[in-house]
Amino acid sequence: MNKYEDIIKQFLQMMEVDQKMRQRAINGHIQWDDKIDIENTKRLKKIVDTIGWPTISKVGKKVSKVAWLIAQHADHDLEFQKKALNLLQEAARNDEVEHKQVAYLTDRIFLKEGKKQIYGTQFKKNEQGKFVPLPLKEPENVNERRARVGLGTIEEYARGFDK
Repeated sequence: MNKYEDIIKQFLQMMEVDQKMRQRAINGHIQWDDKIDIENTKRLKKIVDTIGWPTISKVGKKVSKVAWLIAQHADHDLEFQKKALNLLQEAARNDEVEHKQVAYLTDRIFLKEGKKQIYGTQFKKNEQGKFVPLPLKEPENVNERRARVGLGTIEEYARGFDK
């Protein structure tokens, strides 16, 4: 039995609540609920204070990804997102998290700070209803940067939004 079994169960529960709310909000059944992100962030902070970042070797790949997803959705707490990014960068150096998680959170933070994103992971719908990347630093080199962290081309990523 994994010594982090209780923490793993907490993460799976948080993911279920997060994804259900997001899916229902996207489908127009309910209003977006920031309280879920706020509560999940509080729980993640406590876990990080207890065991450090929930890496693959501690909680498994799926649950480690849930931790990143919660940090990614913690837009209400930029300070924590920056802390999470530092921990993710350290873990990525040891292949303890997926490198693309660092890219997604980096872009999220940069945009929030008024900077251009690096990896082109953040998109929005334009007036014509088409998804386009938010402001991007050196767009001519984006696919090279994306490849270094295990992401496909920005063109492939953009096509995924149109499905």
